[in-house]
Amino acid sequence: MIQHDANALPGGEIPPAGYRLVDMDNDPIRGPEASRLMENIRYCHTLGLPTFFDQMKPWRKVSPTIICGFAPSMQGQLKTIRALKKKKGSTLICANAAHNWLLKKGIKPDIMILLDIDADYIKYVGRPRKGVKYFVASQCAPEVFDHLIKYKAD
Repeated sequence: MIQHDANALPGGEIPPAGYRLVDMDNDPIRGPEASRLMENIRYCHTLGLPTFFDQMKPWRKVSPTIICGFAPSMQGQLKTIRALKKKKGSTLICANAAHNWLLKKGIKPDIMILLDIDADYIKYVGRPRKGVKYFVASQCAPEVFDHLIKYKAD
């Protein structure tokens, strides 16, 4: 995660001046992991992709919204997921392994979110599907972006 220092103005470098890399406990990220993270972010910025907020505009007032991770309890919620997905105006958002699991169950998510830094997360995308919007964090590995670009994914 990149955290902003409210007293500093952003500069041109990535991360901009006034920003620092921190983990979920707000501890600084250092060493090889920080270097890899920054390399991934720099690569992402060379692609000229639209921002997350611009891409989310069509879904801002959508209801109901179903969010699926890949917890063991998801299997027991299949009926509920199907019923909610059928409701007019619903949006199904998934992350990681939930994408392929839902597709195998005949349920197409509207949005897939990828946040992890490792290239092996391509396996969670598999073959991207038309009609699924893929949101990939700038910290994700270049291979993930390249995989989605190769398949002309949204």
